[in-house]
Amino acid sequence: MIVLVKDGQMDKLTISLKEAEKTPVDGLFRRLSTGPDGLSGEEAARRLQVYGPNKMSPLLKSLLNFGRLEDFAIMALLFINVIVKYAQEKKASDACDVLKLLIYGILEREKVELM
Repeated sequence: MIVLVKDGQMDKLTISLKEAEKTPVDGLFRRLSTGPDGLSGEEAARRLQVYGPNKMSPLLKSLLNFGRLEDFAIMALLFINVIVKYAQEKKASDACDVLKLLIYGILEREKVELM
């Protein structure tokens, strides 16, 4: 949704993305008071004065970016990788513990001391 807000109130320039998809480009330009070259410097300065700078919370930015399927797939693969790595490290650590027990058991039985 394209929204312009002034003093907590939505402006007439508000348009939903569904509505924007159905509207011809010329109609969107008229509705949003712009053109193919974007806003003029004067109109941009006026809107900055009226509406203030664009603001979006970092959390909202992350959620919007996370909405892409590629990003979700990458995050899922990274998560799976972390789980697999943890399982491998755990098995390796357990195997080392067993080897230590075997070595110390043999050394004690043979009465050999480590230097």
